Amino acid sequence: MLFLSWLPTKRKKYMKYKDLKTFKASLPSQKLFSSYFSYFILCEDDFERKEIENFFIKTLLEENKNGVKIFLGEKLTPSAFFEEVHSTSFFSQKRVVLIKQPEKMANSVKKGVENYLKNPIEDIFLLLSSSGAQAADILHKGVEK
Repeated sequence: MLFLSWLPTKRKKYMKYKDLKTFKASLPSQKLFSSYFSYFILCEDDFERKEIENFFIKTLLEENKNGVKIFLGEKLTPSAFFEEVHSTSFFSQKRVVLIKQPEKMANSVKKGVENYLKNPIEDIFLLLSSSGAQAADILHKGVEK
């Protein structure tokens, strides 16, 4: 399992965590956790990956499940992604956009995600969750540019 969490700055750095326990131990406060706007979850075990996704959603939204939108990478369109990250919510100030299987996104959607990672929106947390290492390429391109 591997977490890559990108900083909300233009320093283009990321942190890696071996597992959820290590990640939790590194969090001195909820405020620090929610100061990162995009997270990448890479875990081969489906049950464990779902547990991690739920932890992120619960912690980032502080129990408000109304602020979650889940997409499958292969079904996500550029316009749906753009609308989700640029729209306002009547139910929740903070929101989580979870994309499962980002490696299956169309190239046009990948470009949109790469652009978004360069300038994330403060109240929206982007989670990309995958079982395959090839998904990391999408995100490396977004933060390395």
